[in-house]
Amino acid sequence: MTRILPILLFMLVFQAAFTQQFSDMSSLINFAQTGRNHGLSVGDFNNDGHDDIYVSRREGKNKLFVNQGDFDFVEMSSEYGIDYEGDTNCSLWWDYDNDGDLDLYLGNKFENTVLYRNDGDVFTDVTEENNASTYGNLRSLNAADIDNDGDLDLYIAFAARQNVLLLNEGDDGFSDVLEERGIDDKGSSMGAVFMDYNQDGWIDLYQTRDGNQGNLLYLNTGDGFFEDKSEESRAGLKGMGMGVDVGYINDDEWPDLYVTNLYENFLLLNNG
Repeated sequence: MTRILPILLFMLVFQAAFTQQFSDMSSLINFAQTGRNHGLSVGDFNNDGHDDIYVSRREGKNKLFVNQGDFDFVEMSSEYGIDYEGDTNCSLWWDYDNDGDLDLYLGNKFENTVLYRNDGDVFTDVTEENNASTYGNLRSLNAADIDNDGDLDLYIAFAARQNVLLLNEGDDGFSDVLEERGIDDKGSSMGAVFMDYNQDGWIDLYQTRDGNQGNLLYLNTGDGFFEDKSEESRAGLKGMGMGVDVGYINDDEWPDLYVTNLYENFLLLNNG
């Protein structure tokens, strides 16, 4: 007993020393928001070194919490002109025009999507002039440079219509190139994520789908053209697919996938 007690005490001290502690700061920083909040995006839109938070809401105005530092956030969506009031499922910070600051795209449910350009002191709605508007039961937004031309392109997933791939044409705006680039999903799409799953320097796409339709893995074959590799890669699992994220679970060079379902989730380990 005299030998066991010191060991137990050491184990308790060791566990306490390496247990990460979290504190709920929501009320303290005026972030404890009620209502039908549906998503958020984090990004330093004003380039002050502090990450800001944009909250997408299903009713009432969306909210922008500007980070003042030292756990001090101020809601300023009206001041910046992005207090959109409607039914927003998700939003995305991205620098679509390559001018060094983050712009904002709103994914709305059965309302036209909105592209806001960051003009410094205010955001400007530039949706129509960039041909960036689409409509439907929008579920997720993802941006990546699929053709390695230096511009971010946009993939939009819908639950009940064909998805949209907006190719960034620079000053000429966007063009929907989904089918001509080899992505033909017409199922009930939910989450999606870009990644270079085979490490060849070209961004690939993974799409989750609801209703046991089978998830999809699209390989970028170069210049932004895709081939369906779902079955041969064994990544086309069926379920009630919801969200998906990518990470390096076992610290090798191959990106792995974690997929959430309405029932059992699954982890796809990339074996190269």
